Amino acid sequence: MKKFWAYFSVALMSVSYSHYASAVSQTCLSIQAFIQAQPTAGCTGTCLAARQDQIAFYQANHPECFGSTSSTAAASQEINSTSISQMLAISHAVTARNTASRPENVADAGQRFGVAAGSPASQWNVWGSVSGDKNKYDRGGFVDAGGLAHNNTANTNVTNAVIGGDYQVTPNMAVGVSAAFDSGSGNTQSFTSGVSNGVSATSTSGYTIAPYLGLQINKEWSVDAMIGTGSVKLNTSDVTGKANRLFYGTNLSYASWMGNWQLTGKGSYLHGEEKYNDLTAATTGALMAGTASTNKLSQLRVGGQAGYWMNENVMPYFGLSYASDLSRSTSATAVAQMGTDIGKTAWVYSLGVNFFSLRNSMTGGIAYNQEVGRTYAKNNNLMGNINVRF
Repeated sequence: MKKFWAYFSVALMSVSYSHYASAVSQTCLSIQAFIQAQPTAGCTGTCLAARQDQIAFYQANHPECFGSTSSTAAASQEINSTSISQMLAISHAVTARNTASRPENVADAGQRFGVAAGSPASQWNVWGSVSGDKNKYDRGGFVDAGGLAHNNTANTNVTNAVIGGDYQVTPNMAVGVSAAFDSGSGNTQSFTSGVSNGVSATSTSGYTIAPYLGLQINKEWSVDAMIGTGSVKLNTSDVTGKANRLFYGTNLSYASWMGNWQLTGKGSYLHGEEKYNDLTAATTGALMAGTASTNKLSQLRVGGQAGYWMNENVMPYFGLSYASDLSRSTSATAVAQMGTDIGKTAWVYSLGVNFFSLRNSMTGGIAYNQEVGRTYAKNNNLMGNINVRF
């Protein structure tokens, strides 16, 4: 009898899941059918505008059918976890060369905490960083023009591996190049009047290449800049797509010592963008005209960190940063954006430990970062790194 109920439960769950998955698929298939249908010969002007408005309505209320392409929230989180993450990793690898002289230039300069330095006399610097981001999004409910209540949610995990190397061409200048490889997975879901419209699984994979430059202004201050390009592939239960990436940024860093305490700070301007072509329906392979989109994010970050030099091998630290999205532009319409708003500002708390093997010019670190205060989203990050000078 117990086996019967066990098999019965499994069968019931299987039937429920297949019905649920079918409902999800049918929702997006219906939307795809509308988008793929060619307008009649007489459909111009107001007719075409109404068609585009209907697509925008679907993008706002059924983002699970479009991946991250028309979602302000998903696109911003993707750029944060990839392009901006790489820029901060580059900045701290460069800053690690130039932190103040007490003792052996350890610790980084805030925000992407955990990057540590090596011997200041070494000309070559090779480094790597791996981070795991967990992004959560809950729109919190909104009402469309027809008075219906909607909500959109998403959960995305992104792993980003960054490697780089630079050479000190003069006592005050270093040049280098960095490469990053990222992989993401998660799901999106929409609701109408409290009832789920369906869940769509999502995955991404991408890469970027970025040259960079670091300049030492004086003992405490340094500046760096970088520009990068790459691409990302998107796959969901319903669509596939590909985007070109572009990012650039600059950082001003400060570092000084007060006894065994190291105080560091950083101000950053960071810009990232992803330009998607029209999506392709996963089931039919048909092009979905009118779904191309470009998402851009410009962000200002200001933060500081305090680390305590305990001995020649360990320095724990605590950091706090403020992030403000100066601008977020997208080719998605205002209606589509309304359904995936994310909020403009956030605080980032960080706790970590740097480890040193100064005799071998090798350092590393591990850190936990928590973003809070963004209106509709949360992010936490665990990262580790290694740095070798020779």
